[in-house]
Amino acid sequence: MVRARCPVAAHLGGGNAKPLWARNLTALRHESKLSNRALARLIGHDDHKAVAKHCDGLREPEDRTLSEYAQAFSRSLGRQITADQLRREDLTARITDSIT
Repeated sequence: MVRARCPVAAHLGGGNAKPLWARNLTALRHESKLSNRALARLIGHDDHKAVAKHCDGLREPEDRTLSEYAQAFSRSLGRQITADQLRREDLTARITDSIT
């Protein structure tokens, strides 16, 4: 399978690496056991493909959408998650630690 080069990460010199917010969205989506379609419904969007592009790092979500993701994950996981955490903190390490 050929993976498309991430345009957001490319200007940061990251090649195919996903941006931090995309890695966090993906990790929290998996921890919540949500499909892209289910997450789209939770944040009140009709387009599950946009959620997939956000999680893949192909399109950066607007601030409002990032806040909607944070609220959805907070409700789903029963702990406080903020848009700022999604954008700036590596939540994937915390999730991996809690699984092991």
